[in-house]
Amino acid sequence: MRWFGKAEGEPPRLIDNAYIARLAGHIGTDVARELLADGAIELVDRADRLKAGVAAGDRAAVVKLSHDLIAIAGHLGLSALSFAAVDLNRGLRTGEGESRPARGSDRETAMLEKHAAGFLALCDPSINALDAIVKGRAALGGEARKPGAPGGEAPE
Repeated sequence: MRWFGKAEGEPPRLIDNAYIARLAGHIGTDVARELLADGAIELVDRADRLKAGVAAGDRAAVVKLSHDLIAIAGHLGLSALSFAAVDLNRGLRTGEGESRPARGSDRETAMLEKHAAGFLALCDPSINALDAIVKGRAALGGEARKPGAPGGEAPE
C-alpha cells in the first residue's frame, strides 16, 4: 500500500496530526472536538454497516460504503483508514462486469472478507485514536496538554 508522506515499509500513521492541528486552528479546539465526535459516530455506523455487508456477501453495499468511508475517514484525519478504504474500493471495482460469485454465496463472502481485511484491521485502532482526541486523552493536533490533565505530564 502507498501512504502520503511515508516510505514503503513504514507503518502508516492512524491520525494525521498536522491536519487535525490545522482544523483546530481554523475552527477552534472545542468546535474541532465536537466535529470529530460527530464524525466518529458516522464512522462507527458506516463501518458497522460495512462489516454487516461483508458478512452478508453484499458486494454492492460494501463498494458503496467503502466509497463513503474514504471521505469520512479522510475528513476526520484518519489517513491510514481512508487509504485502506480506497484500496478496498478499488479492489472490489477491479473486474466489474466480469462473472463473480453470487451475492450472499460463501465464495462472495470469502472474497469480501479478503478485500476488507486491511480496512477492518485499522478500524478499531483508528476509532480508538480518534476517541482519545475527542475525550481529551490525546492532544488535538499540536495542542499542548496541561500538566496533570488527561494525556498530559504528571504534576511535579
